[in-house]
Amino acid sequence: MSDSKAEASTTPCQKPIPKIKDISMMKAWKDSK
Repeated sequence: MSDSKAEASTTPCQKPIPKIKDISMMKAWKDSK
């Protein structure tokens, strides 16, 4: 989570992209479980 925040800070233009990726990963993780 920290990495995602740091990345968003360095790339304010791509702020929604990392968030979406996180959601996708979470969804996949939940599905896997």
